[in-house]
Order: sequence, then structure tokens, then C-alpha cells
Amino acid sequence: MRLLYWLGVVGLALLPFNFMITIVFKLSSGIALGAEDIILFAAGIFGVVAAVITYRLLMSK
Repeated sequence: MRLLYWLGVVGLALLPFNFMITIVFKLSSGIALGAEDIILFAAGIFGVVAAVITYRLLMSK
């Protein structure tokens, strides 16, 4: 069960990295930012919060 928690933490923590990679690519290639970038930013915030909550649950057991 602990392995599933750790996989969840890692998976959720990767969401902000996806956002950063996408933004860097778009800015470096001159593509305008759009509404999907706001959604990706929200997914990144959700990923950080969910990873922290999952990590705290993992450490409390």
C-alpha cells in the first residue's frame, strides 16, 4: 500500500513540471499563451496540493 502512495505522490508532483515544460517551449518558440495554459496551471497547483496531502497521509501512518 505504501508503494501506491509513493507512486501517487510522484505522479501528482509531475503535473507542475508538465506545466513548466509546456510554458518554456511556448515562450521559446513564440507561440501565444491561451486558455489551455490556465487550465494546465490549475492542474499544476492541484498536483502540488494533492501530492502534499498524500505525502502527509503517508508519513502519518
